[in-house]
Amino acid sequence: MTTREDDIAYFRRRLASSERQAGEAETEAARAAHLKLAGHYREKLIALGIRDQDEAD
Repeated sequence: MTTREDDIAYFRRRLASSERQAGEAETEAARAAHLKLAGHYREKLIALGIRDQDEAD
């Protein structure tokens, strides 16, 4: 079973990756898809009580 800290670290990594991929996307559709994923990971962090990416816990 994962800990809260593991979940936070995972969602932060995925959020950063999705945002990076959105910036590098070659098409508008790909950019939109990566931004949608980034929004999903941001919502997961908010559900864990993390509203700012720099916030530790």
